[in-house]
Amino acid sequence: MSKAASPTSADLPRKLARFIFSQRQYSIQKLRPKPSAFLPPPDLQTSAFGIDGSDEGGIRWIADNVVAKESQRQPPPARADISFEAVLAAQLAIVPDPAIHPRHVNICGWPAEKEKQLAAAQDLCVEATLKIR
Repeated sequence: MSKAASPTSADLPRKLARFIFSQRQYSIQKLRPKPSAFLPPPDLQTSAFGIDGSDEGGIRWIADNVVAKESQRQPPPARADISFEAVLAAQLAIVPDPAIHPRHVNICGWPAEKEKQLAAAQDLCVEATLKIR
């Protein structure tokens, strides 16, 4: 994406959903995602979806018809909802990636060091709300 086409913060979603496939990535007792739910893959881009203006049915539709199909898995049993501000406070960035779906974004800007990634993921967990299906 060229600099001229870079989105402004006003163009970015204010609320994100990070879909979670593994029960090991969240605590039912604490009703919180675990840091592993946010940790980035090797490409340092954590997939999420903007959910501004979506109701539960719309978010579930994304989980069932986009996320599950892209990952070739069953629909995710949970998600972590996180605000735009929390992502920025963790010194990360939100980058639109509409190739998968118009609401798809990547959480980017992860440090290379695993310890710093874990610290940022913990910051996100503190601010996230866990939603279980």
